[in-house]
Amino acid sequence: MDKYYKDVRAINLAGSTSRARAGTDIFFERVDNPPPDDSKVESLKNDYQETMFVLRNLDVDDATFASFYNQLIAGAQVSLKGNTNIPAGRSYLINIQRDMVRARRKARDRYLLSLLGLGFLVTLISLSIAAIPYFIVPDWLKSDAQKASFGNFLTWLLPVMFLHPGVVLGIALTGFIANRSFGFDRISTFDPYYFSPVLRFFYVSIVSYALFVALWFNVFMLGAGGVLLNEVREKAEYALLIGFLCGFSEGVIVEVLQSRFKADVRE
Repeated sequence: MDKYYKDVRAINLAGSTSRARAGTDIFFERVDNPPPDDSKVESLKNDYQETMFVLRNLDVDDATFASFYNQLIAGAQVSLKGNTNIPAGRSYLINIQRDMVRARRKARDRYLLSLLGLGFLVTLISLSIAAIPYFIVPDWLKSDAQKASFGNFLTWLLPVMFLHPGVVLGIALTGFIANRSFGFDRISTFDPYYFSPVLRFFYVSIVSYALFVALWFNVFMLGAGGVLLNEVREKAEYALLIGFLCGFSEGVIVEVLQSRFKADVRE
């Protein structure tokens, strides 16, 4: 095939002595008198550059990064330096991307295990906070007025505590499903927030509190599987489902809340 690039080499835009990943790239140097553009050649070159962009932001150790980087350089040189070899370059690139997905999935598995560990702790604390006042404190109360006042207190305490186990279940299920189904095209967008496990639980818990308040005060009606979640006042266990919905699809819930709480502008 025609020659489009006379050299393909590794460069570091941060400086020749820098080891910073942010500056690493692949440089394609065109021949002096290139033939007319070939869409397949340009597509393959762009895919190598896109893969390099993903690699720079991939959360792997330095040795793994260097291995993938060297493989990309070698594949680009074999397929695009001098005589082009599109099938070989494409096959080489697909194998590299598959290895990157496997490496990313291992990192995600570790992240999910840390989520489960933290989620177990959050659930244990929440259920303990709910159990102590529900099973123990009433025995200490003497008057009917105290019992009635404490009953009102439990009316909102129990569902708030039940939100957290639901959030844990929703986040864990979403993580496991996503981690088993994502491919190379989703590596860089799999976790757009870059949340640590603690921040993820905190964020989704805040979302669940907002939805809980909206349903408590009947800002809007929301049902799930034939269950009217606005009845959480009378049925504290519905808070588990509220938390699960927020953990499983917090993006959708945030959109619902934004649309419902949007202020009306009046002339």
